[in-house]
Amino acid sequence: MMLLLLSVLFFGIAVAASVIFYRRLREARNAYEQSKDAVGGIYSSYRRQVDEQNRKIDQLATRIGILEGKVVNLAKLSGQISSRLEELAKEVRALSTRHARPKPPQRVLPSKVLVAPTHQGVLSLTDTEALVLKTLVQEGPKTTSEIREIIGKSREHTARLMKKLYEEGYVERDTYHFPYVYRPRKGVKDLLERR
Repeated sequence: MMLLLLSVLFFGIAVAASVIFYRRLREARNAYEQSKDAVGGIYSSYRRQVDEQNRKIDQLATRIGILEGKVVNLAKLSGQISSRLEELAKEVRALSTRHARPKPPQRVLPSKVLVAPTHQGVLSLTDTEALVLKTLVQEGPKTTSEIREIIGKSREHTARLMKKLYEEGYVERDTYHFPYVYRPRKGVKDLLERR
């Protein structure tokens, strides 16, 4: 009887152990299923992102291919335009040599006053007028615009100043160039040095 009791006791322990083992196995299986679902969700989310990036890369590759084609076409067109421009330049040079007009002789109008300026007249010049004359003597002929930049006065002021110097006989005016080119008259350099 004792043996029977022991057998029943071992059997009860084995059944209890089996029940506990079965519960833990079921818990482990549930945990595995939950982990599997979580990993599956992460994987599918990652896969969607990778697919989206691949789609964007494919779109960019297509656009790059289109742009490369356009760049090649533009390069060809640029070459054609350059060739055509060179041809036109040659034609223009050929036409200009065929139809070139001789330049008219340079016409320098003397100032209205035929008397050379005097030392007394040079002494009465303003600082700006003297600066203009010195510049013309040292640097050579200049236009009104060039003189305006040097003296820093308005266009109108410079035009009046040059007209005055012309009418008083200090400068000559070349009317074949427009705008007029002014140069000092002979003897002005000597007068300026004595000033």
